[in-house]
Amino acid sequence: MTVLTPGGDNPRAVPEDLVAQAKSAFSRRYGGDLAVLAFDSLVDAGALAKDHLLRFDHPLTRMTLQVAAGPQGSDLKGSTDPPCGYLVQMEVGAGDIYLVEEVVEGTFTFDAVPHGLIRLHLLRPDDVELIRTDWFRV
Repeated sequence: MTVLTPGGDNPRAVPEDLVAQAKSAFSRRYGGDLAVLAFDSLVDAGALAKDHLLRFDHPLTRMTLQVAAGPQGSDLKGSTDPPCGYLVQMEVGAGDIYLVEEVVEGTFTFDAVPHGLIRLHLLRPDDVELIRTDWFRV
């Protein structure tokens, strides 16, 4: 697969593993509603990749993430508005559940997340999925 720049020049090959991960991600279905990516500071504000913000919106909650990228992985600090006492589950590009963290007073943290595609799922304490984010790269 080849991607052109917005001007239509400088074609770049998309890595095959990235194409395979993206296709695999679309084949998996979950019960919760999708929280739409409403803000990405890399795109919307020209922020640096090493420290940027993402915001996912859904009628039940707004989830804001600060992504601090390092050479060995990324740290994620998140919050929900309104604050909730649910669980946040991280899914990595291969479809595996990587980590589960409790949302305490509306905040949660994932440290040293390996670089790659992930998405987050917000679950009630009885494991019923409420929402999930779109896929994003850390």
